[in-house]
Amino acid sequence: MAWARIDDNFYDHPKVIRIWQRNPAALGLHVRAIAYCARHLTDGLIPAAAVESLSPLQRDREEQIAALVDEQAWYWDEGTETFAIHDFLDYNPTKADRDEQKEKDRDRKRRARNQ
Repeated sequence: MAWARIDDNFYDHPKVIRIWQRNPAALGLHVRAIAYCARHLTDGLIPAAAVESLSPLQRDREEQIAALVDEQAWYWDEGTETFAIHDFLDYNPTKADRDEQKEKDRDRKRRARNQ
């Protein structure tokens, strides 16, 4: 099971408050996207198709994305076919870090079984 980290100051950060005032559902999309990135080990990159599944109603999704990529919020960078979550890797391990940790865990368990 993957875990995602969110700063415990998230809820009252000025950027979050601005997004909340503009489109509260955008914060739900943002948190769902963070969980998606953690689960699928994408290092904070979200394919546009995944965003569609995280926010299925097009009109709502477009408004939510606009709130997240707005220069005052700047939580997401919009690419051609992906979005990138700002600072994702400041709070969450990279895919390489997780792979390395899994390998260390496997080795540790293997050694414990062989004792």
